[in-house]
Amino acid sequence: MDKIKVLHIVTRLEAGGSAVNVVASARGLGPRFESALLCGVLESGASREVRADGARLIAAPHLRRSVNPAADVMAFCELLSALRKETPDIVHTHTSKAGLLGRWAAFVHNLGNPRPCAIAHTPHGHVFYGYFGPWQTWLFRMLERWTGRITGRLIALSQGELQESLAAGVGRPEQWTIIPSGVDLPSEAELARIMAAGRGIRSRLNLAEDGLAIGTVARLEPVKGVEYLVRATPALAAEFSRAKFVIVGDGSERPRLTRLADELGVADRIVFAGHQDDALAWMSALDIFVQPSLNEGLGRTLIEAGFLGIPAVASAVCGISDVVLEGRTGYLVAPHDATQLAQAVRRLAGDRRLRQGFGAAAKAHVLCPDTNGLPRFSEAAMLRKLEQLYISLVKDSRHDDR
Repeated sequence: MDKIKVLHIVTRLEAGGSAVNVVASARGLGPRFESALLCGVLESGASREVRADGARLIAAPHLRRSVNPAADVMAFCELLSALRKETPDIVHTHTSKAGLLGRWAAFVHNLGNPRPCAIAHTPHGHVFYGYFGPWQTWLFRMLERWTGRITGRLIALSQGELQESLAAGVGRPEQWTIIPSGVDLPSEAELARIMAAGRGIRSRLNLAEDGLAIGTVARLEPVKGVEYLVRATPALAAEFSRAKFVIVGDGSERPRLTRLADELGVADRIVFAGHQDDALAWMSALDIFVQPSLNEGLGRTLIEAGFLGIPAVASAVCGISDVVLEGRTGYLVAPHDATQLAQAVRRLAGDRRLRQGFGAAAKAHVLCPDTNGLPRFSEAAMLRKLEQLYISLVKDSRHDDR
């Protein structure tokens, strides 16, 4: 049988879960597939990773995240040109901007085409709250509704994302399927290295044997809600004198967060570690993982924390409840609520046996096998489900041709 040609389209490969997902999808499929990845910005570490694996990269210089009518028209023309040259069996778009332009370009490409391509889209979490103001949110909702009508299959990362997307009027239930963003889970040997490195980090933090490390690993952008961890710190620091609070990551919010910590009088209790190449080692040094996001399609770092056996406190938004099971692997709290966040962390911080029980349950939840017998949140499980979806889309498309 001929190879199935898949063209992935994304605006840029920046640090973050969506880029990791796209890179894995483009380079990790089996020999039955031939993949190419089209994006606007190619200079990131993720794009170098794709090249190192021999996957083809295609540049669309005008494809950018920001709205610019002139550049967007040029990007649309670049997409059409690439589609005519590549003649893919499947166009798989990722994130909002690339999803809108890419799907409409594929729609135009299919007009009168004897071998039309199937169209799939992964939003990587929706943008219906937590990102923009009311009118921009309304506009994106309308655009997603209209574009959903020309999409063969919509892919949610979680049950929460699917439900909230349907509630916003995006797509029909039969268009949606759930494929969690897979995490490349460490081997036993790598896990041993990570844990040893984590113990070294705890030593460098001067944590006492019974001291607590409470923290997060996140891009320091508004949607990640790290501000609420900082705001929860004074109450927690007063109660747990041996605790340290660790924030790993960088971004536009870092200057504001460091000023806020100083204003609240807890600058000496919070470690702003910045970007760390060995983020899993830093995560393994934590006793409690906190993810106060305002919106989150799934929460890859929560999966990693669960694999490491760390209980979590996280916002009850979008897809997080697929990963954090309330009262079993951690606690879910309202977004924007530092008081409720502090209360949940306090319950875990004050009970070592509870932390251990939740941590063990979190690891079991992450490793629980899916219908293919693979750990449900693993990269291997994601790729297997993608392959099955692609084969189904191509069969349906070719059946329609006949």
